This record gives sequence, C-alpha cells and structure tokens, in this order.
Amino acid sequence: MKILFVLLVLLTSLSSHALTRGEIEVLLKEKGVELVQMEIRGMRLLMGEVSGHIPFSKVQVLLTDNEAIMKTEIDSVDFSGAQNMGGVVSVRYNGQYVMKKDVKATIVLGQ
Repeated sequence: MKILFVLLVLLTSLSSHALTRGEIEVLLKEKGVELVQMEIRGMRLLMGEVSGHIPFSKVQVLLTDNEAIMKTEIDSVDFSGAQNMGGVVSVRYNGQYVMKKDVKATIVLGQ
C-alpha cells in the first residue's frame, strides 16, 4: 500500500511540473527575447495562469514545458465561450495545436 501511495505521488508531481523563472528565461532566449526587458516594458509573468479572466488580447507569450509561443506566431485560438484565458481550448501555431492544459505560464501586457 505504501508503494502504491509513493508511486501515485511521483506520478502526480511529474505530471504537474511547473516552469521555473530560469527555464522561462531559457525558452524566451531561444526566441531572442529577454524576460527582464519584457517586464521593463510593462509586461507581467503569470506562472500557471490559464484559467483566469485575463483577456486573451493582452497575452503576449504562452509558455509550455519546452517552448515559448509568441503572440505573432499564433495562427488561431479556439475558445469555448469568453475570449479570455479561461475560455481558451487550444492555440494553433506553425501548423500544430497546443491545448490549454499544456500552457504552464503566460506573459501578459499590463494588468
């Protein structure tokens, strides 16, 4: 029983991996962008924010475990209701889809 509990805890922790600020900086650097510069320009990093009432129009970057998706790269967004982060179902960019559950952080303008 203890082994089952330990396995369950490990699987849960692996599936809910959160990005660190350092990992986010690396992902952004691959796009030629620095997080500090974005913050100086009035943008905010929201860790794990994918269910809020933030208007999608304010989103500048979506961050997954292995990629930073810039607003300019997004071809389309599928919403289920309101056009905010809570209503996002998936995002299409570069011919592929990213589901909302895969987004670990967002960078938004202002707020």
